[in-house]
Amino acid sequence: MQGIETLPLTENTCPCPVCRHGKLSSIVMMDALSCDLCNNIFSPDLKNQFLELEGSPTLIRWEWDGRHWRAPYGQGISWGVKLAAAAFVIFPTALIAISALRFRPLPGSPLSWFPLFWLGATFVCHSACIFSAFSSYYQFSPSAYLRALGKRFWDRRFA
Repeated sequence: MQGIETLPLTENTCPCPVCRHGKLSSIVMMDALSCDLCNNIFSPDLKNQFLELEGSPTLIRWEWDGRHWRAPYGQGISWGVKLAAAAFVIFPTALIAISALRFRPLPGSPLSWFPLFWLGATFVCHSACIFSAFSSYYQFSPSAYLRALGKRFWDRRFA
């Protein structure tokens, strides 16, 4: 297995384990790596061949297997939390959908569009809450990521 110490970090070709699009490069005069896209900082553990995310509320680490990063078993968000997150999105949306189908508005009424709007708003708002919680757990900024992807696209297209 290829270790972190043999990664081509000076050539800026090692992929970021968080955003999977950025490239890791070493930070000058520090034993740390940073992503050029999502701006996360990582500390490599050369002895155990791990890469740890700095500034995270819990320990998040990845192992290099020679081609890409993989997370060791038992790390990250557990299945119970993922199941609760799915229930947080599915159950309220299903409740609104059932009530919208059961108690339909009169055809041609001025607010006949409202149950479908409420159904969509419920799904979008609950999904946004879960996305926000997961992105703060992984210290990932979607707006910075989209800005960097746009800048990269603009540079490739018009440079």
